Amino acid sequence: MNTPFIQADETVIFVDAGCDENVAYNGPIATIKDVAKKLEGFEGVQKVVRINYNDRTVEDITEEVAEAYIRYFGDKIDEDSDVDEWLLNSRAYEDHIEALEAEALE
Repeated sequence: MNTPFIQADETVIFVDAGCDENVAYNGPIATIKDVAKKLEGFEGVQKVVRINYNDRTVEDITEEVAEAYIRYFGDKIDEDSDVDEWLLNSRAYEDHIEALEAEALE
């Protein structure tokens, strides 16, 4: 059996610094794709964090989720797309846009 991306003792939080409420999902969440899917339709998310209650740790997984988001939904995203800050500021998004620009030059 595969280990869930977000385990039972963990929570993933979509952090929105512009409001008083963040969105949280308790584990288990099976795959990173499932986390990426949950982000569709949310606006104002600035970063994605994982909280592990047993270890009492907080991990910024924004870039990891951005890579998955581009992998699964990149065909819907170009330089004119309205994307949230968490994705816009990611290396994955930058690489995706650079690849699209290179493709357009060919």
